[in-house]
Amino acid sequence: MSRASRQNISSVLHDIKHPEKGPRAALKPAKKEKTRRRSVSIRAALSGLAVFVFIVASTYFAHSSGAFGTVVGSIKNLGDGEKSERDLKDPVLSSDVLVELPGFLGNIGDIIGAIRGIGKDVNELNTRGLALIFSGTGGDEFLDILKRIYTNLGVLNRIGFDVGSYVPTPSINGNSVNEDFLTDTKNLEKGLGAIITFLDVPYERRIVLLFQNHSEIRPTGGFIGSYGEVFLDKGSITNIKVDDIYTPDRNSTYKIVPPKQLQGITTGWGARDANWFFDFPVSAEKVLELLEASEMYIHDGVRFDGAIAINANVVGDILKVIGPIYVPEHDVTLTSENFLLAVREEVETARDENPKENPKQILGLITPTIIERVQNLDENAKTELVLSLLSRAFNKDIQVYFRDVELQAFIAGTPFSGGIYEIPEVFNGDYLAVVDANVAGGKSDIFVDQSIALDSIITLAGQIRNELTVIRSHRGENEVQELYRQNNQNFIKIFTHPNVTFSEVQGTTPKTVVPKINYDASGYSLDPILSFIESTAENVSGLDLESYIESGKKVFAGWFSTPAGETRELKFKYEKDGVFVGSGAQYEFVFDKQSGVSTSLRYIVTAPPGYKWKESGNEVYSYTSDSIPGRLVLNLTLVKED
Repeated sequence: MSRASRQNISSVLHDIKHPEKGPRAALKPAKKEKTRRRSVSIRAALSGLAVFVFIVASTYFAHSSGAFGTVVGSIKNLGDGEKSERDLKDPVLSSDVLVELPGFLGNIGDIIGAIRGIGKDVNELNTRGLALIFSGTGGDEFLDILKRIYTNLGVLNRIGFDVGSYVPTPSINGNSVNEDFLTDTKNLEKGLGAIITFLDVPYERRIVLLFQNHSEIRPTGGFIGSYGEVFLDKGSITNIKVDDIYTPDRNSTYKIVPPKQLQGITTGWGARDANWFFDFPVSAEKVLELLEASEMYIHDGVRFDGAIAINANVVGDILKVIGPIYVPEHDVTLTSENFLLAVREEVETARDENPKENPKQILGLITPTIIERVQNLDENAKTELVLSLLSRAFNKDIQVYFRDVELQAFIAGTPFSGGIYEIPEVFNGDYLAVVDANVAGGKSDIFVDQSIALDSIITLAGQIRNELTVIRSHRGENEVQELYRQNNQNFIKIFTHPNVTFSEVQGTTPKTVVPKINYDASGYSLDPILSFIESTAENVSGLDLESYIESGKKVFAGWFSTPAGETRELKFKYEKDGVFVGSGAQYEFVFDKQSGVSTSLRYIVTAPPGYKWKESGNEVYSYTSDSIPGRLVLNLTLVKED
């Protein structure tokens, strides 16, 4: 396949704006003659798919290339009969390790060859991977590298040589990361096999890239202002088309009743509002379904292979590593601090100048510089970038969904999944997720601070008595643009264990949503997922609160809005029975964080009378953090007090 023409690639980032004054204002260079704005079509870079493939295929190795050399050298010395005092102290050569290596001496050659092969291919991937991905013609070569790594991983796994035990796990936000997809070579081999099978087909794959704006929060991370179509031939991107999300929605052939909370602002349900479900795979599938229903795709029978959501923070992190970029066409310097807000202003200005056309393509304008700088980074900077992107994945700022069953099964076991926690059948503990959805609240979420506090008391009878407090403060009262000063109209969903019982609520906002049309009379159909959820809904004690079942959780939901310059507090009490109490009993608390939301969490759990927590040494265990991972899991142990 020939390299895609630049004329076939367009890009636009929709729905971002920055304040005119203050520390978040866009940086501009010294006064000079302003360059005339023009529309430029280029190959958009660092798409979600490229980020995903590059990280998942190489992160495990990228942070550990030095360790491969150490392992090879140590084993080679052992095979040559050279053992220095340093070698004898090397954990790679310890007797315990040797015992764990079946047929070690007979497999030294195979082990050395496989590790050397992996090291060589990792170096090539790090050096040329991005160039091959964006070449338009290097798909086969990129795929061959992945296949060689896959083959050599298979050799090591069949021998029983666990490279993962010798490779240090990366540090994310100062904490060591222990995840199977990073340390389990068998799991990585299976995942690479799924990626290779997905890419190695005689036709183009088509992936949807979703740009989520967290200044207008939605359940999976933010309003989908823009989307891209990424075309893949083997392992190379041949074309990218990025457009305003309203373009396919305006041409939709579907007439589907939207969630009732949205019925006051829209008549129909479009792809722009389809990320309404907290579970990213569910939302991603709904977005794909509604995109495919557009006249843009339905007549050609287009079916997308998957979706990747990227929050604006991802690009900000890239700029932090590669440095600010001056865009002469817009006379603005983009930095990691102002990216989200600065680009929005340029988009809005472009819309004012050409209301019938797509916004100016500022993301496309900076892409060549991003590609060039990333490819020219030194090893330390590359490692910093990879770990930064991996950190974003752990924070749910990169979320991935594929319709391919095997590939999605692998994704489900990584931080990229964005999936909701599945409570096992045998579960001694508690679960919580607090999910916000901005509905006609402007872009005010970027100026909203949120804190979550959960106080849990466990009784001797095995009941958990919970008091949840959510505080939201709106700091946008002095912003020039009205969209930041708008009342933050927030529909809040509290996901809990399915067996909880409601007790009390304070702080909800009374609100009545009046549908814009009569859906029955207008011939609208019902969505099966929404129909099931809403069929389980019931009002709670006549309050401004309802409960329903979503993703296997009991959800308590209601309006919780905050005017600019004010602070609002929501208090919610509920109970759960069935906790096993006894000395040595394991107790687990799981918190799923919402993508795109900056929030703090304080969790305090009090043990039953006569018991204490092994981890704290007393009856109270406390966790507090302003930097919560995408999924927090606390494993605690009850012990009898002396």
